[in-house]
Amino acid sequence: MARALTPADKRGLIYRLRREGRFEAARKFKDESYARLIAVGTKRQEAGQAAWKAMAEKYPALPDDQVPFRRLVRDPAPAELAPVSSSFKRPSSWGVLPATAELPVEVDWVYQNYELVVEETSRGHRVDLGRARCAPPSEGTMLLFRLALQNLNAFVRDVVQKVKKVGESAEDEEYVKKERKSIAEIERVLDQMMENMK
Repeated sequence: MARALTPADKRGLIYRLRREGRFEAARKFKDESYARLIAVGTKRQEAGQAAWKAMAEKYPALPDDQVPFRRLVRDPAPAELAPVSSSFKRPSSWGVLPATAELPVEVDWVYQNYELVVEETSRGHRVDLGRARCAPPSEGTMLLFRLALQNLNAFVRDVVQKVKKVGESAEDEEYVKKERKSIAEIERVLDQMMENMK
């Protein structure tokens, strides 16, 4: 039996389908699959997992040349980056933010809010920070957000995934050593990304 899709798998699938412009059709297919399974007596949880799997199988990733805005989310050279088409005007409700916060908290804010505040268009990114779930935990978070906007794939691959691995480890001495190395590596990657932005 194939493993169930995790919440992270589902988020990744939704993100990809939105980027490909196929999310609405895929969601309709998933909902119809779920309804059919419930109608034949499948338990809700099993029907939900089966519907997600069916959607993932019916809508595999498109080839690069068929994705409308793929160019904006790959690893482009700095000269190829699409311009940001709106300012980073912050909502007044945010008030004054602290300079920094814990790195995992900052990364999580960017990861959780990116889809809400960024719209990718043929002319660049449209950013509306007012659509964020809440204010960011720090000014440093806004720098991470800008890095993600410039190169989302690198941000997810090099920052989010490494921060998640650190958070999933067990609490012991070996974990602490690995965490320190991981944080140092994340900081190195962020420094490298900032250098590439110059």
